Amino acid sequence: MRIDYNFENDLIEGLIQSAKSELLLSGVPDYDKDDLEYPLFVQRLNISLQEIMKVVDTQMTNLEARCLMKKDCKK
Repeated sequence: MRIDYNFENDLIEGLIQSAKSELLLSGVPDYDKDDLEYPLFVQRLNISLQEIMKVVDTQMTNLEARCLMKKDCKK
């Protein structure tokens, strides 16, 4: 997964933790690196992160649009 490195590390770590939490809440066990299922867990984690980033991107786009309409937002 490509990551925009303009994000702060703690934001990225928070997004990863959110994706892990979503998986755990949906019944997916938290596999260790030594587990046979770990690659599938990481793949599903990446999918969850992509879904979260789509929401973030949509929210940022909406915020930028509102900012342009008001013409008074600071950059």
